[in-house]
Amino acid sequence: MIRRIEEHNNLDLFGEDFVHFHIFFDNKDGIEVKMPWIISFWNLRKFLNSYDPDAANYISKVSNGIRSYGSKDSKILEILHSEEMPINSFVEKYMSTLSEDLLQKHIDWSENLKINPAFREKANELELLLPDLAFGNSRRKIFADALDEAINKEIRNFYPEFFDKIDSKSYTRYDAVLMNEVNNLVTKLNDFFYNESQK
Repeated sequence: MIRRIEEHNNLDLFGEDFVHFHIFFDNKDGIEVKMPWIISFWNLRKFLNSYDPDAANYISKVSNGIRSYGSKDSKILEILHSEEMPINSFVEKYMSTLSEDLLQKHIDWSENLKINPAFREKANELELLLPDLAFGNSRRKIFADALDEAINKEIRNFYPEFFDKIDSKSYTRYDAVLMNEVNNLVTKLNDFFYNESQK
C-alpha cells in the first residue's frame, strides 16, 4: 500500500530543523493518493523506544554528539543515513501498527479532498508570514552560536587552568552549563526585543 516515503525539513519554511516523513499510499486502483500521511522524526523516535530500544538509544547517542542550539533532525538523519540505518524500514514498521481502517479513511479523505477559495486565501496569507518567521528563528540560532563562541573564548582566557587539567566528564558538565545559560539568555533577549517592538 505504501508507494514511497519522503523526508521533509521545515528549515526553509520555519527556520527550524524539524524533519517529517511523508508517506504516500496507493489506492485500490494502484494510483497514488494526493495527500501523504505525515509523521515527525520525534514521533518515530518515540515509537522506537518500545519497538527497538537499541536503535532508539543509538539515535539519542548520535543526537547528544551534535553540539547545536535548537532542533537538529536533519543533522542526525544525515549521520544515520551515512551509516545505512534502515530509517524507512522503521517508518514502515510504525505504519504497520496503524489499523487498515484508519489508513483507508485517510485515503478516502485524500481522494475526496476539495480545496475551496477561502482555504487558498488563508494559505496565501500564511505564506506571506513564513519568510519573517523563518528569518526570526534562523537569526535566533545564529545569535546563539555567535554568543556561545564569544563566551567560550573569554572563559578560556580567564580560566585557562581549568582547561589545562579538565577531563571529559568535567568538560561535559561545563558545556551543559554553558549551553543552558546561553539558551536562557537568547530566549530572554528574543522575548525582550519582540515585546519592545510591539509597543
